[in-house]
Amino acid sequence: MNASRSKRRIRLTPFGYLVLSAFIAALLGSVYLIARAAGGASLTPRGQITGSGNPLNVPDPNASPDSSVVDDALNGLVSGALADTEIATPTPVPTPVPTPTIYITPVPDPTVSPTPSPTPASVSRTPSPAEVAGAVDGKLSTGGVNLRAGPSTNDNIIGTDFAKGTKVKVYALENDYYFVQIVAKERYGYISSKFVSVAGFTPQPVATAEPPAGAIGGRIRASKAMLRNGPGTDYGAIDQYVKGDPVYVFFKSGDWYYVQMALTGEKGYMKADFITVEADIPSGTPIP
Repeated sequence: MNASRSKRRIRLTPFGYLVLSAFIAALLGSVYLIARAAGGASLTPRGQITGSGNPLNVPDPNASPDSSVVDDALNGLVSGALADTEIATPTPVPTPVPTPTIYITPVPDPTVSPTPSPTPASVSRTPSPAEVAGAVDGKLSTGGVNLRAGPSTNDNIIGTDFAKGTKVKVYALENDYYFVQIVAKERYGYISSKFVSVAGFTPQPVATAEPPAGAIGGRIRASKAMLRNGPGTDYGAIDQYVKGDPVYVFFKSGDWYYVQMALTGEKGYMKADFITVEADIPSGTPIP
């Protein structure tokens, strides 16, 4: 074998040590018997050794054995046998490392505060004792009318969600607007008088007997008609009127009439299809 190759080492188990010890004991017994035979000794029927001479210097069996000699011989044989034997070292079992427990603290969802709804504008006054004493019952003649904070279209709208027939308490009349209370909601405000029926009748329009100079009389025939700042739906709304309201028509611009409302005196443009007039309307007449 190649000299550079390392020695083969034998790993012995406890059972292997037991077998090796038995082998060494048998070997020592054989050596002892051979040495006695080589010295001319013989065995008697009783197993005693006879003869002369002791060429191998075998110790007398009747003599007390020298324990140091036996120990040295046994230790030498065992040392030689174990010289090339590598004692198996048990593989250490690793100590398991406990897995650390991770605690996750739940993070609560952020609390989202609801955005408060803007408080609608409110009317600046309440009815006086005299107005309360003279109040009359009424109801809305149409739905979707504007409840305002003051008696004009320039005042803020503070409510529109009122159905036709809604009961109101009427306290006063200011600039063609009734100062009222919406009974079901206990809200005060102003509603155009043309949208309120009081004591079973609708107030008659306050208008001159004859149309203004250059104007032709007419009435709204649509269920609802919007008065606007210009001849088109792109223009801002001034106010809304209903079927039967009287108007004064001055001239026609495309599909729109320039009118003045007999109830309120408001002027603006209204869709021509929504109005029935008493005569032909000229086009392009200057605005009065």
